[in-house]
Formats: sequence, C-alpha cells, structure tokens
Amino acid sequence: MHLRILFVICFGVTVVACGGTGPRSTDSSAAADGSDEMGNLPPAERLTADDVYRAELIQSELTDEVDEKRYKAIGEVLTEVSPRQRIIYFVGKLRRVPTQARIQVMWYHDKVAEPMVVNDVHGSDTFSFVSSFTPPGPRFIPGHYTVKVTVNDRVVGTVPFSVKGEDPFSAGLQIKNLQIAKKLNKKTGAPIKPDTTFKIASILHASFVVKNCMSPTDLTAYWYRGESLFSESNISVDGNGRFSANVESQSGLPNGLYRLELEHEGQVMAETKFAVGNASLGPSIDTVEIGEEEGRGGMPKQASNTFRSSIGALYLGLRFLDMPLNSEIQVDWVMVDGESESVYHTVKSVLPHGGSGTMGANWTPGEIYPGNYRAVIYINGERSTDKEFTVQ
Repeated sequence: MHLRILFVICFGVTVVACGGTGPRSTDSSAAADGSDEMGNLPPAERLTADDVYRAELIQSELTDEVDEKRYKAIGEVLTEVSPRQRIIYFVGKLRRVPTQARIQVMWYHDKVAEPMVVNDVHGSDTFSFVSSFTPPGPRFIPGHYTVKVTVNDRVVGTVPFSVKGEDPFSAGLQIKNLQIAKKLNKKTGAPIKPDTTFKIASILHASFVVKNCMSPTDLTAYWYRGESLFSESNISVDGNGRFSANVESQSGLPNGLYRLELEHEGQVMAETKFAVGNASLGPSIDTVEIGEEEGRGGMPKQASNTFRSSIGALYLGLRFLDMPLNSEIQVDWVMVDGESESVYHTVKSVLPHGGSGTMGANWTPGEIYPGNYRAVIYINGERSTDKEFTVQ
C-alpha cells in the first residue's frame, strides 16, 4: 500500500504580531496578584505559534481523479467505494499553518487502532495538497475508514468513507485450529502429529492460528489438570499467523485429564482437552473431515476445506471417543453470513453401545450455494466441536 503526495502549492501570507506590557501597579495589594516582595509581577506567559495560528482544513474531498496542475478534484466525489477501486485521492486545503509545523495525513480503517498509512506534508500559511491511497493487496479491505489531517499532532479535519463488502475485522480477534502435540515444525510452528491422548510426556505444545489481530496484544494460556490450575503463561501476539504455548514438567507431566484455555481480555477464545497416561477424556470428537464421497473407515475419501458449488453433496466423517450407552451425536450443516447462521440440514445418530469409533453424515441438497459454512457437532445436546469449509 502506498501513499504519495503528488503536489503542494503555498500561498504566502504575512502575519504581523504586535505586543507590549501595560502599566504596573505599585499598590502593595498587588501581592495578591502574584507579585514578589519587591512588587514585581511574574513575566507574562509566552504565546506559541500554535496559540497565534489556529490551523484549519478549509477544503477536503475524496475523489477518483484529480487535476494535477490545479490541485482540484475533477472525478466523482467518493463516500463509498468498491473494493476493486484502484486509487483514492484526498484533496485538501489548509490555512493558518505555522512555519515548520508538523503536518500529517493519516488513513485509518476504523477497526484498526494504528493508521494504515501516515504521510508527512510540508507547507505553511495557506496551501493545497493531494494525497493518494492504494489497496494493501489486490483489493481494498471492506469497512469504514477515516482520513485525519493533523497539524502539530492536533486533528484539524477528518473525512469518512467506506469500502463496500463484509468487514473482516467485525468479528474481532479469533483463534482457530488449537491443537496439542509433542513437537512443532521449527519453520512453520505447525504441530507434528497432534493428538488428544499422550501415554507419557515431559513437555507438550499448543499450536494455534490467530486471525483479525488489529494491533499487538497479549493472550493468556491457562493449563488445568482436572479442576486445578496447573500452569499459566502469556503469549505476545503482534499480528495474524500461527503462535504457540507450552506446558512442561522435568519429571514428566502427571497422569490426568487436562484442559487448555486461551483467554484474551478476560474472554475464553479457544479451549481444548487432552489426557496424559490412561486418563479418559470422556465423550469427545477428536477428528472431523469433509469430502465429496465416503472412503475407508467411515472417513471421506479425500478431505478438503474448499468445494465447488456444482458438486451437490458433501460427506462428513468423524471419530468419537468414550461415548456412554445410547449417546446421541448431532451434525448441523450451517451457512455463515457475517454474524448470522442458518441451519440448512441436521443429521442425528444414536450410539446404543457407546464406546469409540467413526460415523458419517451426508448432506445432499442437490445444489450448494457459494459461501462460508461450518458443520457443528453436538454430543447429547452439548456443542462439542465444528469444522469450517467454503463453497465457491
């Protein structure tokens, strides 16, 4: 993403400041006004240039085309733009700008604390300028934006605009794909052979993906053994990507049922359970895969997270563990549209013998509309896990 100042023109304005001191009182009562014992008044506070000048943004406009010689907007006035817009121009005019003032034009996405672009502008008195904003990637990020102009760190004008589409930051910070493993890939940080049960371990790693991280922040990892807090650690997150935390004991982690909670600002963002030794996790789902047709062992022949709308049918396979007798597993096929969800299809299966094993759930609507989806799995009416996928 590049922001460039195309041109700056200045118009000179002569400013003359006059000042002086008035007569002093020799009355001893002047001491009440702050004079010393000799009757001298303290020196008057010196005015700064910022006190004399009150810089103003007297003209501002967003457009898709400018006159490069006259510093004017000649294109369409923009308040809402397409993500495919190639460039946005900000045309502004300032007056009463002190000499050597620090002038900045800042472009903000309103959901992001830090400006996406900051550019320094140079000028004084009255002058016009044009700055431009280009997409950070192939397209602009949807959402609400604000252009702020500051003079000596004081905001002198703002102009809002929006980019059409679903704001990816509206859902806030998210944590996905939380998994436990004995080892992580040294380059990518991805878990190597993640699992939920470990016969013996002195150290275990939690690997997860952070999305919609708008500014540096901290997460807290709480590791519980049973209902007791076993370990606690902080993870510094400075952007989207994969991060990790670990729990360890030099003598080996004691056998038992563990639970990891990842919190952000007091809210649990993700959690998972795992067992060390012979401890049972209780009823759980440890594997969920989606494909176009059934393969061996009740799992899809070829698993994927992206499908064509023309396929007309999907197959979900899952592995369940430690189910009590007559347990019920429910799979909801859900379409996700922003913060709303619509259940398109539900499959229920009863396990009369309980135990562990695999099962499948089909969805055959004949036509699947493009969009974002998730399969949500419930065990005996309680949400256990989900699997996200996309139809194109």
